[in-house]
Order: sequence, then structure tokens, then C-alpha cells
Amino acid sequence: MRVTDRMSLLPLMTIRRLRSIVLLLIVAPVGAFGQQADHPWWVSMGAGPAAHGGVLGMSAGMDYCYQLDRSIISGRIIGATNENPTVRRISPSQTTYKLADYGILYGPLWSFGNWRLSAGAGLGVIRSTTDQGGPEETRSGISLPLEAQAFCRFTSFAGVGAYAYASVNGVHPLGGFLLVVQLGSFGPGR
Repeated sequence: MRVTDRMSLLPLMTIRRLRSIVLLLIVAPVGAFGQQADHPWWVSMGAGPAAHGGVLGMSAGMDYCYQLDRSIISGRIIGATNENPTVRRISPSQTTYKLADYGILYGPLWSFGNWRLSAGAGLGVIRSTTDQGGPEETRSGISLPLEAQAFCRFTSFAGVGAYAYASVNGVHPLGGFLLVVQLGSFGPGR
């Protein structure tokens, strides 16, 4: 196999990996359906508006939570951008931002019937790519990720909710709001 043949397979391999990851995230909770977990866990996935450096944009994110009695540990990935092809054609000089925030957070969890509220803070990494029409500039740094969640569990394995987030850092401030769907093993309310 020639190098050019391998390069043409690269997007296909990436799509297959992405498909496998998504499938795992969907299938993993299926094994937990109907089971009561000693330490419930769930995955939240959603999208919504973002504000980064005074610029409005869009964001998507995923949050994996593991419940320990009345608190949760969560790992999150947030991606945000203000890149919009229509706006780019109208205003080619607009600065484009692409941000990725990765964090591990810990905080309290409150239960009210089917409703859950939580807040968290932790340690994270932010990566910012800026395009001002020339070469892209990429910067990374340490961040203080913050989150607040409010969600309703309408079954023992699925729920919907809202996820507010912020990333306090010296590279590029980031904050936003996601409407999320949750899948996992919720277990009994505490």
C-alpha cells in the first residue's frame, strides 16, 4: 500500500473511530438499564450558545458524571466556535475562534424527587485557535472549569436538563449553556 493510499484512508479511519466512540457511549448505558447502581453514573450530551472573549458563538459538549453519595465527579469536553460560513462571506475580516476545554470537576449534588441539581469546580486545560485571515494562532493553558447542572430524570436511565459552564483562564475566557440529554445508570435518588 502506498502512502497516498493510506492518506486517503485516514478520513475513513477517523470516521470509523468516531462512530465506535459514539456507539460505545450509546450502548454502554443499555447494559445498565433497569439496574440499580451503588454509584450511579451518566453521560450528558448537548449543544447551545457560547460566549468567548465578548464574542457570541455556538458550543457542544459532553460530560461524564459519577455519583458518590451526595457529590459528583465529572469529566467534561466542551467545544465552542464563532465560525459561521455565512458571516465569513459577509465579513471576511471577522476573527474566528475555535476553543476546546477539557476538565475534571467535583461538587455537591442535591436531589428533589426526579430533579437533580449540582455545581462543580476543578482543574482543566483550554486550547484556543484564532484565525484573523492569516496564519492560525494556537494557544493552550491551564483553566479553572466551573459547571452547574439541573436535570430531570424521567426514567431510571434517561433524563433531560440544562448545563451551564465557564472556563476561567488566561488564554481565552469561555462560558455558555447547553441543553442536554442524559443516558446512564441513575440509581435511586439520594
